[in-house]
Amino acid sequence: MSEGIGFLAFGPRDDGLVWIRESGAVDAVEWNTASKAYIEGELRDGGLAMPDGYWETARLPGAARRLTRVEAERDGAFEAVSMTAFSDRIPGGTVSNAPLGQRWARWPTLQQGVTHRLRVAVPETLSGVGSLTMVFQGTAGPGR
Repeated sequence: MSEGIGFLAFGPRDDGLVWIRESGAVDAVEWNTASKAYIEGELRDGGLAMPDGYWETARLPGAARRLTRVEAERDGAFEAVSMTAFSDRIPGGTVSNAPLGQRWARWPTLQQGVTHRLRVAVPETLSGVGSLTMVFQGTAGPGR
């Protein structure tokens, strides 16, 4: 039994061909316009692996406070979660990890300021993060 093609399209820069089979499977062929040849094997996508995604909070303004820890709620905590905190005192960011089997990532004493942002790395293998709880300590004492 043969399978038909439901949709056929050329790439936006004439750099390949994409088709969708009637079963829903998608096939793509990349084309090098300079050498007039198909791109195959490890050279596809420029030879690069897909970069890890990330999610980042908005700037969180408030009174001067210190980020002490972040809880990353995830299924079973089977994967490590890498988080980067950006604060006024350390604008370049500090990386901390919630290791396997642990829900909390902790930050050093200097992770403080008036505004904070948090970036959570989302590698391809991560099953997801359900929620994040950021715990601050400031002039009014501990708080969330």
